Amino acid sequence: MTAEEEQKWLLAFLNTTDPDQLLKLIRDFHFNSWKKGYEECEIDQAETDY
Repeated sequence: MTAEEEQKWLLAFLNTTDPDQLLKLIRDFHFNSWKKGYEECEIDQAETDY
């Protein structure tokens, strides 16, 4: 997630009162965090492969 995407997510999260929408935002945030960590791990692995 870029800083701009994070800011948009946070504004949506703070302005939402619908429980279903809040749950969707939380799931999206967790998925994006996992995806970013996975991609960084792949980059680290590629740098150590000779």
